[in-house]
Amino acid sequence: MLDLPNRRVVHSIESRYAVAGVIRAHQASILFIPHPQDAHPDHLAVTRIAEDARFDAKLTGLPLPGDDGKPPLYPRWVFYYYCSHLRRVPDPSFIMDISPFADRKMRAIAAYRSQFAENPANTEVPEWIAAADRYFGSRIGSASGEPFYCKEPLGLTGLAGVPV
Repeated sequence: MLDLPNRRVVHSIESRYAVAGVIRAHQASILFIPHPQDAHPDHLAVTRIAEDARFDAKLTGLPLPGDDGKPPLYPRWVFYYYCSHLRRVPDPSFIMDISPFADRKMRAIAAYRSQFAENPANTEVPEWIAAADRYFGSRIGSASGEPFYCKEPLGLTGLAGVPV
């Protein structure tokens, strides 16, 4: 979408400004980006780009591509998700119950036939992902869970939605 081609994503001022423009255009208050301890070079580059773009999006007087004149803002939260290239999940900050969406997630993964079904090296990856979802769900008392990491403290106003 932003001319950041697969296997050639590079952290640059142009890529930062392109992502910052998208942040402004959508007035994004939450960013979901790859965990910074990933093995995939594109994921690492995207993480750096998005972290820096978060800062750039707040700068007044800085016109950004695609922002359509939207006001500067600093997204409140950055949540890091874990990609399958990492062989362990280092200390998630929280786990979301994704049970109502687990089947939909697996159908979305199956849509990438060239990555999984048609690639002999990756045919087992969808089952690994489903197993991880079940494992993380078991940690919070649900059928499926998605772990996330956050570098900054999360503020809670209560524990109404926290399972007992």
